Order: sequence, then structure tokens, then C-alpha cells
Amino acid sequence: MISLRLILLVLVTLGCRELAEGNAEAAPLLASLAAMGISLGFGLLFKASTLHVLAGSPQPLSPACWQRCAQARTNVERAWIAVLPLALLATGWGAALNGLQEQGLPQAVSLLGWFLPSLFLIVLLELTAAQFDELYHQPPTPQDTAHCGIPELLEDSPATTVSWQREWLLRLRLGDMASLVTCLTPVLAIAALTDAASYFANDVWMTRMILAATLLALLAVVLFLPVWLGRWMGVVSLPDGALSQRVTRQMQALNIRGVRPKLVLSRGRWPGAAVVGWFPQFRQLWLGDALIERLSSRQLDMVVMHELAHIKRRHFLWRIFPVVWAASVVGLFGVFWPSDPAWELSGTFISSIAASVVMLAGVGVMAHACELDADVSACVLAHQACPWAVDDSAAAARELGDALAELMPASSSATEATWLHPNLGQRLHNLARNSL
Repeated sequence: MISLRLILLVLVTLGCRELAEGNAEAAPLLASLAAMGISLGFGLLFKASTLHVLAGSPQPLSPACWQRCAQARTNVERAWIAVLPLALLATGWGAALNGLQEQGLPQAVSLLGWFLPSLFLIVLLELTAAQFDELYHQPPTPQDTAHCGIPELLEDSPATTVSWQREWLLRLRLGDMASLVTCLTPVLAIAALTDAASYFANDVWMTRMILAATLLALLAVVLFLPVWLGRWMGVVSLPDGALSQRVTRQMQALNIRGVRPKLVLSRGRWPGAAVVGWFPQFRQLWLGDALIERLSSRQLDMVVMHELAHIKRRHFLWRIFPVVWAASVVGLFGVFWPSDPAWELSGTFISSIAASVVMLAGVGVMAHACELDADVSACVLAHQACPWAVDDSAAAARELGDALAELMPASSSATEATWLHPNLGQRLHNLARNSL
């Protein structure tokens, strides 16, 4: 759910915050208007691009028209990251925020202010996208869902016409806003507790208590993130029925405990699945309503096997390695960089950039490795948990390949790899080479 563009947005914003100098005489109101004006300009740029697509498209609107609109948004988001230093620094917004912080503004409030222009832009982008969806929404091809045992799933069919206001709220709940809030929650929590500690800087006992509270708060964020994020996104328990019973039996057959199956109600917008949570008893298996609608029962079984393979193979530990690599880069700079104070600032800046590049590249490499490994492992798990795959060694790989071919063109380019996922060709080749 968290894209490379969002990670870069966070890193560029935090980098600008470190580079900006505080200015107590800056006018926060004028600076904020200037920063938000740039956000508004990019929002209007996306709206103009969408209108251009609509003006040149035949009626009724085709899927290619929707793809061009989505590509226009991607281009606007990339341009925003490039212009973000201008919006934060040249407008004086960053200097005003740092100046207010020097005068006593809580660090958490100041930090949130740094992200306000980006949050405002996301609201505008989702607004235009929702208005476009009201004119055109390509519903997923419905298949027989009797095997799911959840007929209430389709009470609010994605083919039903709804207002753009409702589409807007749905996009804010499921789109980039949710991902950015997920990224910012631990950062803002640490900043808020740091603010609290600053009030008791001379009290050793209180400082220790605040430190303990910080550690407990971080632990709570890690443990309960699936619950909080699920409530934001409208995740509900998977209704009792054939699908729920089948998933439960599969987890029991694989001796996987502490994972709760959940349903993501997205009106057909999210044809995905994910395991959310780091620790047993706090993990959730999310299945999108569009996923259940699009796939056959066997294809759905293989998607579930893929997600459970992430747990069996402990991929959540694999994903920690890029953080360790990035920390190693910082440590190496500390050892080999000149200790002269004149070099300290440049060393800190260069080591931060190098560590960020290593972490981003490492996360991408490790994510690709985990996805390919989960595909192959899913076929092995299917022989243990899916009766239909026991006597046919090639059935599991074939059904998983069919599921990937059905889902990937709907969610991203099937011909290009993304930051976190290999492309369809790579995954199918990996299945054919390594499946039983």
C-alpha cells in the first residue's frame, strides 16, 4: 500500500526540515498561504489533465481513458516531489515553522505542519479522481461468488452509481491518505513524547518515565497498527460462511495461529490481499472484496496460500535487513569521515542521503525476493492445505498463475516491475521454473 513516491515524499520533507533555518520574524499565515497555493496549483494541474483526457475521449469512456487519467496523476505526484523543496523552503513555510518551534511550538505540531501541503494536495487529487469516477468506473467482471458464502458482500455493488462525494470519502479512506497517515503515526508519536520529555528535562525520574512511555507507545503502535489501520479503512471480520471456514481449515492444516481473516470493503476498488501485523495474535489477513469477486475458489485459495507463505517463511524478518544495512552505512560514515567539526554538517547530510538510498534500494530488492519466494512456497503449502492440489502437482502453480494474470493488470502495469512487486512475466517464469 505504501508506494515509493510516498516514501520519497516523507524523506524529502524531513530532509527539508533539517536544512531549513528558523525565522522568528517570518509571517506564518502568508507563508502557509504560499505553500498551500503551490499545492492548489498542482491539484488544478491534475484537474486540467483530467479534463483534457475527457475532452479527447469518445463516449462511453473506455478503460484506456481511465488509465490515461491514472498516469496523469502519477506524473503530477512525481513532479510534486521534485518541487516540494520549493513549496516548503522558498515560500518561507519551513522557516516559519522552525521559528515557531524555537518559540515554544510543540515539535509534533511543527512536524505535522511540514506535511500539511502534501496532505492538502492528496485531498485535492482524490477529489478530482472521485469526480472522474462518478463519470466512469469500470466495475470488475463479476464471477460466481456462491463459493464465498458471503452474499452480503455484493449489497453495495461497485456497478452501482454513487455520488462523487461518497467516492471521495472512499478514496481518502483507502488511498494515499491512509498510507501517508500510516507512515506519519510513529513519527508524530515519537515527536509528541519528546515534547513531553522536554518539559521535564531537569527531572531525571520523569525523564526516565517519559523514555519508558516512548518505548511502550512504539510497541503499542507496532502491535495495534492492524486494528487502527483496519478501522480507518473500514475492514470488517470475514463473515461466517464457506470462505471463512475454508481459510480457517487451511490455517489449521499449516499450523498457523493468531491470524484473523478480515474483509476489506472497497466497492470493488481493492483487488488485493495482505498480511498486516508483525506478531502472532495481532496479525490480520486482509482479503479485498474485489479479489473475492474476480477469482475462482481455487485461485482464491492460492492467493491465501501466498499470504500465509509470508508468515511461514518469516518474511517480516527478511524485511528488517535493509534497515540494518542503512544503519551500517551511517556507522561506516561515522568511522571513516573526518572528525573535524567543519566536516560534521556535510558528513551528516551525505550519510543521511546514502543511508536513505541503501534503505530504499534494499527494501525494493528484499520485497521482490519475498514475493517470488512466497509464490513458490504457496505451491508447496497448497499440497498440505488444499485437497484439490494433493493429486495434481501442477495445479497449484497453474491456479496461482491464473490468479496473478487476472489481478495484476487491474492493479498495476503487468509489463513493468514496481518498487515492491516483480512484474507478471517474472512471477510466471519463477513459478514455471521452481514449482513442483
